[in-house]
Amino acid sequence: DDRSIALRAYLDGSFGTAGIKLQDFRAGINSDEQLFDLKLQGGNIVAVGRFSEIGTPNVDFAVASFNSGTGALGILPNGDGLTSFYTFRQDGAAALSIQADGNWVVSGSTGYALPGFEGTETNFALARYISTTGALDPTFADDGLVTTDFSSLSGSTDTAAATVVQADGKILVAGFTRLGFGASQGVVSRYNTDGKLDPTFGANGQITIGAFNSNGITGITLGAATGNPATQPIYVTGTVLNQITFRNDIAVASITPVGEFNTGFGTDGVAFAEFPQDTTA
Repeated sequence: DDRSIALRAYLDGSFGTAGIKLQDFRAGINSDEQLFDLKLQGGNIVAVGRFSEIGTPNVDFAVASFNSGTGALGILPNGDGLTSFYTFRQDGAAALSIQADGNWVVSGSTGYALPGFEGTETNFALARYISTTGALDPTFADDGLVTTDFSSLSGSTDTAAATVVQADGKILVAGFTRLGFGASQGVVSRYNTDGKLDPTFGANGQITIGAFNSNGITGITLGAATGNPATQPIYVTGTVLNQITFRNDIAVASITPVGEFNTGFGTDGVAFAEFPQDTTA
């Protein structure tokens, strides 16, 4: 008995203008705004992304909150919703997680200028905002901002794509690292509640997973804790290049709370899903 259900969706006319909310982060400037992640928090939508001033190398974290019913603008952190890690560098937010206390944890990347190669070297970037005011949290790292470099070599690209907050308040950030035009590797870093790398996780707070050799890790989630919040297992997903078919496949890795592979999961901690077509996670 084959049954199909057709669903028809309409834009909610009570939200924004005819169901669409447009937000300019800096009036009077020729700019490009992109949002990459959002979360519901009570009656608000918190959204993060990037703001770029066209014609300049200046790109910033973009963060804003909106009323989920009407789309009316709520908080724009720092007055205009923009946060710069370094002046005239390329900073972009990619992922958002909301802590138990309501504060916003935003991850992405921040770029450095190399002579002749503007924006080709990036590091993980992490910011924490106080949700009630939109201000950067001065108790977190360096005035609310922290950067992490996975390679000491010039020209490396370290980009965060996903973040999650553990039950004990520690912050996990996942993404990829790549040197020049070489293969990507999945990377995960964990930070204590004060923004410092957690030395009890992997090697000084960082682990690298070579299996994610296509576009690194794109998702991270937590399993259920067994009593102690610090026992939550960690799962990451991303894309791998199949060395036989030369197609992209999906992989999932299971990581223990101390940053080691769970060898009872898949093959040495990594499970692969091969599809007939090129597939990305």
